[in-house]
This record gives sequence, C-alpha cells and structure tokens, in this order.
Amino acid sequence: MKKIWKIKEYDNSIIEKITSHFKISPIIAIVLYNRGLRDIDQIQNFLSYNEHEFYSPFLFKDAEIAVDLIKEIVDKGEKIAVFGDYDVDGITSVAIFHEFFTDQLKYDNVEYILPEREIGYGLNSAFIDRIVDKGVSLLITVDCGICNVDEIRRAREKGIKVIITDHHEIPDDIPEAEAVINPKLPDQYPISYLAGVGVAFKVIQACLERLELDKDFVDKIIDLVALGTIADIVPVLDENRLITKLGLDKMKKHKRPGIEAIMKYVYGNDINSRTISFGIAPRINASGRIGNPKVALDLLITKDKHEAQTLAKELNDQNRKRQTIEMGIMKKADQLVKEDPLNEKVIILSSYDWNIGVIGVVSSKLKDNYFRPAFLISIDKESGIGKGSARSVQGFHLVESLNMCSDLLIEYGGHEFAAGFTIKEENIPAFHKRLVDIFENEQAKGDSEGPTIEVDMEVEPQDVNMHLYDELRQKLYPYGEKNPFPRFAMRNVSIKNLNVFSGRHLSLWLTDGFHNIKAVCYNFLKE
Repeated sequence: MKKIWKIKEYDNSIIEKITSHFKISPIIAIVLYNRGLRDIDQIQNFLSYNEHEFYSPFLFKDAEIAVDLIKEIVDKGEKIAVFGDYDVDGITSVAIFHEFFTDQLKYDNVEYILPEREIGYGLNSAFIDRIVDKGVSLLITVDCGICNVDEIRRAREKGIKVIITDHHEIPDDIPEAEAVINPKLPDQYPISYLAGVGVAFKVIQACLERLELDKDFVDKIIDLVALGTIADIVPVLDENRLITKLGLDKMKKHKRPGIEAIMKYVYGNDINSRTISFGIAPRINASGRIGNPKVALDLLITKDKHEAQTLAKELNDQNRKRQTIEMGIMKKADQLVKEDPLNEKVIILSSYDWNIGVIGVVSSKLKDNYFRPAFLISIDKESGIGKGSARSVQGFHLVESLNMCSDLLIEYGGHEFAAGFTIKEENIPAFHKRLVDIFENEQAKGDSEGPTIEVDMEVEPQDVNMHLYDELRQKLYPYGEKNPFPRFAMRNVSIKNLNVFSGRHLSLWLTDGFHNIKAVCYNFLKE
C-alpha cells in the first residue's frame, strides 16, 4: 500500500526558545518538539537523566507486601515458582529473578517455568496442579497473571501465595493475590508503560533496598532489563529511557556470554535498539515460537562461553526455521485476504495448519501491508479451539475491541496494538462480523487517510554531517518506541553510484549538484 509522507509542523517561536535555552541546533530542537517535548522542564528532564533518577519501587502499593512475602518464604526454606511468558519480555523477566535469587539471596529452592507455545499464554489449571504437586508455597508471575482470575483463585485455595508482576491492560476483574504489581493500576506508579521485565525489576529493586542487599546488583541485570524493554516495544521515555541507556551501555562495555554469542549471528557489531529489535530479539523469540523457551533462558544466564555458543547456534537455527514457516503462512494469508469482503475492514484468517508460534509475526506483516487490523487463528482440528494473535493500527484498540466480543471468546489479553485470544471455531464468523462493526462504527475514524511516514523536517544536503550525527546521538540516544530514530527529507537531490552489497543492501550517493552525501539502505532488497 502506498504511504503518505507527512512533514510535521512546528511552532517557530517555541523552537527559538528551546534552541536559545539549551544552546542546541534548531534541528535538534525540532526533533525534540516532534517527540512532544516542548516545555523547558520536560526537555531538561529528557536531556539530563542519570542513574539516580529511578523511581522508588515502593510507589507500587503492594511492593512492601511482595518483599516481605519473598523474605518469609526464603527464611522458611520453602519452594518458590517463577512463571513467565515465552517472549523476550517474559524470558528476561524470569532471567533477572534467577540472577537475583542465585546471586543475592543464595537461594536455589526455586523453579523457573516458561511454558511452550502449544500450552498457551499465561497460567492454566494444569500448571497450578503441577506446582501444587511439587509443594510450591509461593508463585511469582512475571509478564503475565493479571487476567488469570480463576487460576490464581485455584492456587490460593491450594495454599499457594501469589505475587503478580505484570504490565498488561487491567481487566474488569483483577485476581485476588497477596500482591499485584502492575503500573497500569490507577494512582500508583508515575508511568504506566513499563515492560514486564521493568515491573519484575522494580520488585527486585524493592528487595535490594528493603533487605539491605547489594544495590550495585542493579548493574548486573540492567542489560537484561533493557533487552526486554526494547524487545517489547514500550515507549523509551522517562524511566524506560534510563533503563535502556544504562542497559545498552552495559552491553557495550561488558557483554554477558549469551549476548556475545548471539551477536555473532547479527549483522553489524554495534549493540543498539535496532540490532536488539531486528537481530537479537527475533532469535530469542524463536525459542518461544517454535522451540523451547528454556534454551533462550539458559543462553541469557549462562556464564560459560562454550555453552553460550552452542545455545546461540541452536537459537539461530530455530530462527531460520521460523522464517521459512513464516514465509509459507504469509503466502497463503495473502491469498485468503482477497476471498472474504469483510477482510477489507478487518483481516481475520484461520487455518488448521498454521504454527501457533509464528502467526503473531504474520499478523504484524499483514497489518503493515494492508494497513488494517489483522487477526490470525491457528485451530486445533480435534478440539475445534483456535488460538489467535492480533495486531492493530492507530485508532483500533485491541483490548477494548476484544472486551466488546468477550461473549464469543474463551480468553484474551494484551495491549492496544497487540493481543492474543482463544476462540471456538464456530464463533469465528460472528467474531469477524462484530469486529468489522466495531471498526466501522466506533474505533478507526481517524485513520481514513491511510498509512503515513512521518518526517521530522526537511533538511539541505549541507546540513547532514558528522556534527549533526554526534549531536543527535548525544542528545536523543537511546532511540526506541515514542523516541524513534529521526527522519529527515531532502528535495531536489539525485542518486548516483548505486551499488548492491551482501545481496540486499544498497550503497549510494545523494547530490544536489554542489554537495554529495554517501548513504546506505539496509535490507532494501528482499532476500
């Protein structure tokens, strides 16, 4: 689909004020303005954050309860289970709890559990029965749990105490646990958009402070917190920006064996938000999509370089397999989109043959290609139960839309732009029709112009130099969601000396007849 280029507008008087106050170039001031930073205090906070600006973890109402409960169970020597989701956010969340219990509490009576994709997202009754049989006294959920009312109730009825750490949308019914730590709960934490690993990190911070442990331990795990934060595409603003900056700096200075090993399969040597999003994260996610997520967990926590190399190769092989499966599903999905007129509004496709671990990636690509919400469902032929993954566009809030379809669903959860759900096969046609009605009548009225590419400003060729690059990096780094890489446009330039390298990348020169700029387009050509 053709995209509309939109050059953002700005208020010159505010740009002059920002430029003068901070002694920065107008280009930097305009980029800050376009990120919603227009107040002097806002910009000051954005530019001057440091390691002393973590919010107190005790702003979470139940943080103290969580710390006391962890201490009580450890003091008694009773068994703990840490249960996480199978994506990068969940895996890193489990990993930092492993590091915490091992390094700080020297406590090994802990079971770390990452479900395989076929079992489904979140807790289930079979898992609760399993931990009851194993004599677990405390269950800590990471990156999940907020929607599991029945499962949490069942665990507590069996005598298991529960700490929920999650960041997903708050449902109408919240599980009754001993402690619920979620930044989306009202009137608690200053920001609502921590990743799941960020929430787990705050609980660990609370333990370090309350139990008078080594506060420098934060530096030992901050790389994993940043990895999960970037991979989960939460806004890299406020405390997330601090987490990301400190974590990337840690990875640059001292890579843990697993990160060093996986980087050998990633194009480029510099670790930044882009190499994590498009290089490291897909390989870690591959273990949860088509393999066993424990492989990724072992990679992140191992201290042995040889083991790390073996695990990294396994993850890279799984990622290649995932790409092959994905291409097959994508080809079939493109054909199916055209067969149902309802797909012109909301894409809903289902199959008995699709790998449940890959449909989320395909949903995302369909959403991008067709610029409309996309739902893919993998149906189990024997049970008639479909597990789905959805991705959405601006203006169509997935969780709110799924709330309106709750009578047709077995379970669901997620965020504004990404969600998962379970549905009976027989309900799919009614589900499709209702979502189309929601799309037409209530949700996506602001997106009629179609997909856009937002440009920060127009520049001249002479503006683009190493001084600008250095200033952008110094003031705006690290980049990520809600603080994207700056995007500039140039008019009246021509391309010369176009070359292809490594089969899919382009190198070229741009010129206006007076000034020449060397440029590179990565992944411009399809493999």
